[in-house]
Amino acid sequence: LVGSEMCIRDSYYLRGMAALRLERRNEALHYLSLAREEAVASDGAGLRDEWAETLGPTLEELMPRGATHRASAAAEE
Repeated sequence: LVGSEMCIRDSYYLRGMAALRLERRNEALHYLSLAREEAVASDGAGLRDEWAETLGPTLEELMPRGATHRASAAAEE
């Protein structure tokens, strides 16, 4: 991969995880979805292993249930 492609993918992932930590779940869903699509388009090349392991479960948690465009609310602990 070209360095700029990796940088873009990294920035999507990092922005998504930062948004999640700041409880901006809709923003997190947006950027993490972009990171996943970029990784799929390049057969996962360039996405760090630990990020790839975290990405799927995090997106599953954020995905809306039912007919809505908003991310799912945080689970009660």
